[in-house]
Amino acid sequence: MQEIERTERNRIDPAEIKGLIRESVTEQHELFARHIVLIRPGALPKTTSGKIQRSLARRLWLDGNFDDLAADAD
Repeated sequence: MQEIERTERNRIDPAEIKGLIRESVTEQHELFARHIVLIRPGALPKTTSGKIQRSLARRLWLDGNFDDLAADAD
């Protein structure tokens, strides 16, 4: 998941961004990122200290509660 600022949403090509993210993940971690979701800022649950709440984010993802701003770019 990647948060995309409102001011940048109209300036980016979602398919290109998702491709670059996939390429980078593959290059750095030797993994294929099957699902890449571009979300609104603040949609990713964080603790009060700013850390990502990974288990809650996973639950939200599995329940389909994240709105992909570029779902048609896959």
